[in-house]
Amino acid sequence: MAVPERPGADDATGREADADGGGENPARFRRRHRREPPGAGPRSPGYFRIALAAALLLIIADVYYFLDLTRLENGLLSAVAIAAALALMHRIRLERTAARELATMRSRFEELEDRAWELSESEERYRTISDAFGDLVVIRSADNRVAACNAAYAAAFGASEAEVVEHDILPVFAGDDAASAPEVPPERADRRVSAVLRRRGALSELVIDRGAQQTWYQWLDVPVRGSKHGQPLTLSVARDITSFKRSLELDAAARQQAEEASRAKSRFLAMASHEMRTPLNGIIGMSKLLGSTRLTREQQNYTDALARSGHSLLQLIEGMLDLTTIEAGRFSLRPAWFKLPEMLAETVELLQFSASQKGLDLALVMEPGVPGEIKADLERLRQILINLLGNAIKFTARGGVRLDVAMEAQQDGDVLVFRVYDTGPGIGAADRERIFHEFERADDVNSRQAGGVGLGLSISSALAEQFGGRLDLESTGPQGSCFTFALPASLFDLRPRKPLPDIAGMRVIIALDRSFAAAALADMLSLRGAFVRMVSPDDLRAGKGIAVKESDFLIADARLLATLLEESGFSAARPAGMAAVLSTETKAHWARYRALGIEHWLMQPVREESLLNVVSGRHNGGAPSREEPGIARREEMAALQRPPAAQDHRRPAAGRIVLAEDNDINALLVTAALSKAGYQVERAHNGEEALELIEGSQGDAPPVLVLMDMHMPAMGGIEAITRLREREQRQGLAPLPVLALTADDAAESREAMTAAGASGYLSKPIDPARLVEIADATIRGHKPDTASTAV
Repeated sequence: MAVPERPGADDATGREADADGGGENPARFRRRHRREPPGAGPRSPGYFRIALAAALLLIIADVYYFLDLTRLENGLLSAVAIAAALALMHRIRLERTAARELATMRSRFEELEDRAWELSESEERYRTISDAFGDLVVIRSADNRVAACNAAYAAAFGASEAEVVEHDILPVFAGDDAASAPEVPPERADRRVSAVLRRRGALSELVIDRGAQQTWYQWLDVPVRGSKHGQPLTLSVARDITSFKRSLELDAAARQQAEEASRAKSRFLAMASHEMRTPLNGIIGMSKLLGSTRLTREQQNYTDALARSGHSLLQLIEGMLDLTTIEAGRFSLRPAWFKLPEMLAETVELLQFSASQKGLDLALVMEPGVPGEIKADLERLRQILINLLGNAIKFTARGGVRLDVAMEAQQDGDVLVFRVYDTGPGIGAADRERIFHEFERADDVNSRQAGGVGLGLSISSALAEQFGGRLDLESTGPQGSCFTFALPASLFDLRPRKPLPDIAGMRVIIALDRSFAAAALADMLSLRGAFVRMVSPDDLRAGKGIAVKESDFLIADARLLATLLEESGFSAARPAGMAAVLSTETKAHWARYRALGIEHWLMQPVREESLLNVVSGRHNGGAPSREEPGIARREEMAALQRPPAAQDHRRPAAGRIVLAEDNDINALLVTAALSKAGYQVERAHNGEEALELIEGSQGDAPPVLVLMDMHMPAMGGIEAITRLREREQRQGLAPLPVLALTADDAAESREAMTAAGASGYLSKPIDPARLVEIADATIRGHKPDTASTAV
């Protein structure tokens, strides 16, 4: 009796298996432990061989006896034997064929059983994975009946899987595509939680509201076919995006708060600047009126200091307004044609006084390819350069500051590059990015000593971006820094510069005490093809191997040239041409220098055109007439503000002007300036009084001009101008020139003034001389540039 095998034991490894096969395929488990019943299955191949052999022996015997003619009775037996053998062979073939077919059917059945088990296992595995990820999965038919769902979907709706399928629990469709979405019958809509599906194309949004908590899902529909009859189904997958939606809400709230804070800051700065400009107008204007009277030198110094302090405060206010306007996206450039080389020279000369007070050299070097004219916003471009040069002067203790301008070819095209070099202490690595932010400065001793609020570079960087360029700190170190401002030439209209004197091949010697200024002059000449040699004044005085006579031109300090010319030996060895570089102190002694034989003079900062004219011989010499820029500003201010005795009677009465101004100080300033110019000024405290003055003068001489403040009690300037224009249209009167007075220089305010019918506007603080100039031009019918009257 055979011993049965232990159920569940693996032949190879001896692993224990469960009664149903454990983790093994159940069909394979049953096959491994299957026992065939007795008599089952096909017969043994040995049995068939024995039967066949017996039949063959019988046939052979019958044939033998059949051949014996004496025993004819055996023929019948032989025939029977043959038939039996044939029948037996046929039966054997049939049984073997049946056995093969049965084995094939059993193998196919077992294979199908294996595949069914694998499919079931795969479905269970994917169901486990989908539940583990937490995604909601539901399959529904075309009539919105639930065919299946996963546990996560059922849990999200507070039901079991069987309940979801039985009650067809689905979200309520809503949103943009609700009309095209399948209709969910009310009796089959979910009643446990509020679930709304908002359709927006392929991806939709599911919101499940549990009262105290909302959960957001991203909903995706995929068409599939059912396992039965291939009916069309929809597989929907929803992924939890609640944290993402929460972050979006927080970001939106933070962005809204930032925008509100930015608008509040803009409103505050606009209001604060307007309120500051009004008294500042009185401070600056009155200081100029005071400076136009007869004062002692000490009093004049005090008024000059008062005016300079007012201008510093005005620059700070305008800087903050520019920054807020750019941040708010309301900033716009005003391009116009201007001569670039002249603007650059004037800008550098404007800062010469500040540089000379610190003992610094200031230079401008332009390469030959710089255009002669450019169409851009002159004032904003000048503002960037003044900020960069002013900062360089402020933080440089010795040496100098230099502005280089060149056209450079880059991969994207030609670029107009402005580089500002200084010999300052450099900028630390930690400060290189921070200094371009508003109200940030380099944290060092020089910054604390120089002062300032840290707006210059921030405003310059923002303006550079408005131009389509970029402001960078190109290099910095103990020997100084270089700031670069580049403008793509393709964004601007350019015109070439007129030809300058040709000095190619000329030999020039430069002997200056200041090496920084000498290097700038040498570069200006070398760029035009001259051969330049820089020598020290001591070497030139000692004549150490310097063949002065063989050179074509000598440029030296005025005192040095005077000393050399007073010596008998130098006159014989002097070059063909000489030019003296004058300073503020030596300018007064020009007559003596010219008497010694010095033909030409140059003032710092040296203009390129003047230098080339002098070196080439085009300049005819003469006494210096161009004032040192810092002194020129003060002298020009004094000239524009002549003493009352010289101005009160400089021309007859020029006409009657109506002034609408609620501030007494501003009214006094405007009245004083226009009265000295010969005008008769009548003041109104608001727009309503101004209209009464204008209408009441019909029988008398009508006013030639109206100056209208924009912000006044009772009736503001815009409303008053609008009413004036309406009355003129009704009565068929010629438009009366009206200049708007405003401390708000924003673009929106200017547009509102123009729309109301103003002929122009004057921004506060008002410069008295400029006020008279604009008033004269407006009365004559001209339209001058009235963007600003402040100096």
